[in-house]
Amino acid sequence: MFENNFMDDYLYGDAKLEDLDDYIEYWHTHDTKNTLGEFLGITSYEYNEWLKNNDHMIRDILDRRNNEFF
Repeated sequence: MFENNFMDDYLYGDAKLEDLDDYIEYWHTHDTKNTLGEFLGITSYEYNEWLKNNDHMIRDILDRRNNEFF
């Protein structure tokens, strides 16, 4: 189902922020052999910031990556 990580799919327009929960649910229910951060395509630093600062942080991460990407 998820051939790429969430970040790549988001940056290429194949996923929206609202799809994040689907990626997380998939990770919880399938043996992906990755950490959640790896499966989502975020760095360890970004993952830790997300955990510490709440779900609003993921928007900042996506915005930052989007600006770097384009």
